[in-house]
This record gives sequence, structure tokens and C-alpha cells, in this order.
Amino acid sequence: MVLLWPSVFSLMQRLIWVQIFLAVGAAFGMGIHFMRHAGGVAGRGSWWPLLHFAKPSLVIGLLSPLSALLMRRLLAEGLSWREVGMIQAQWRVTDWVMALASGVMAIRYLPLLSAELSTATFFRLLRQMALVTLLPGAFFLLGYLWFQNSLLVFFYQVDFALSTRAAALFLLGDWVRIISWIFLYALFARRQTWAIAVGEFLSIPLFVTLVWLSPSPMNPVFVAELWLVSYCVYAIFNGFMVMRSSP
Repeated sequence: MVLLWPSVFSLMQRLIWVQIFLAVGAAFGMGIHFMRHAGGVAGRGSWWPLLHFAKPSLVIGLLSPLSALLMRRLLAEGLSWREVGMIQAQWRVTDWVMALASGVMAIRYLPLLSAELSTATFFRLLRQMALVTLLPGAFFLLGYLWFQNSLLVFFYQVDFALSTRAAALFLLGDWVRIISWIFLYALFARRQTWAIAVGEFLSIPLFVTLVWLSPSPMNPVFVAELWLVSYCVYAIFNGFMVMRSSP
């Protein structure tokens, strides 16, 4: 659609308007579908509980892009452009591991955890979800660490890899991030929407805050340590809220 758009508009304007049209079109189509089938819905009680998830949805939807924007700006101010590019390159190449782990949690385990389960069954499924995501996640992240030079040459250019220490710290932070998501999906399953909304401030927003408070100039190892600390705090908070909500 962007390519077919009249060239009198700049590329950025075309990208923005195409995204707006697609989003509005999708919302309009879903609204018509809902209204068409609203008569068959068994009263307000069947869909009204979904509004409880508006709080974390708004917080995540607003904080994630804002935090990403601030993160890039702060990193660019504290590091060289090449170092920022190296960090971004690692995040891009390893992002599929995070997406795959999150997809398994959302598609396979969230419906199971959301059922009315006993506490023992709930935590058995939670341990199973951890086993299914953490072990393969560790395998793939360690594989990236071993082959990072070859992978980054393929996707980017020669000598674009971080130092082994910096890369390992970032990857450990990614692995802890998967742990935090295990507890996050447990909170979703238990409808702990306030805990989800508050905890979102302790992930990337906390990392951005730590970077902002840190003196310049920085180095990739120090930034990686902040990344790891942020997700340790996020995982601990989510885990604490899951245990607190247990009967």
C-alpha cells in the first residue's frame, strides 16, 4: 500500500497513514462483527470481565513504544553510534527466541492456566511452562553467543558483534525476561490486572530510568548489567505477586 500511494507524500507520511487506515479498518470490521453477533451473547456478563484487561493493555500499549523511543535516544547519547547499532543488532537477531517463548506461553499455556484449577494443578502447569520455554531458550541463546560473529556477519557486517562479556550479560537478561513472562502469564490467568499494570513499569521503563540516571559516557557492558538488573527486578516482582495471590 505504501508503494502504491501517490508520491506527493513523503515516505514517512505514507507509512503513518497506511498504519492508521489499517488499524481503523480492523477496528471497524471487528466492531461490526461484534454487533452482528451481540444478540447471541449471553448477556453483559460474558464479555464485561474483559474490560478488566483494559488497564494493563493501555499501560503496555503506551509504555512500550514510549520506552523504546527514549531508550534509543538515551543510548545514543551515552554510547557511540556503532555501539548502539551493535546492541540493537543483538536484540534484533535474538528477538525471535523471545517471541517464540511468548507465543508458546500465550497459545498453549495461558488457556490452560486460565481454567478454574486447583492450586496444585496451576503450579504444575506453571512448572511445565517454565521447562518448555526456559530450557530451549537457554539453548538458543547460548547458541547465539557461540555463533554471534557468523550470524552478525550474515545479517549486518564484519566485526559488528559485542564483546563476549557484554553479549553474555544481555543474553542472561533476555533469559531472565522469559522467567518474568512466565509469572506475567500466570498473573494474566489469575486476572491480576493491577499487578500487571504496575509491574510493566519495572521492565523496559525501569531500564530506561537506570540508563537516564547513569553518568555518561557508558559502555556496552555497563548497559548490559542495567538490562539484567531491570529484568531481575521485574521477574522478582511478578513472582512475588503470583505467590501472593495463591490461596
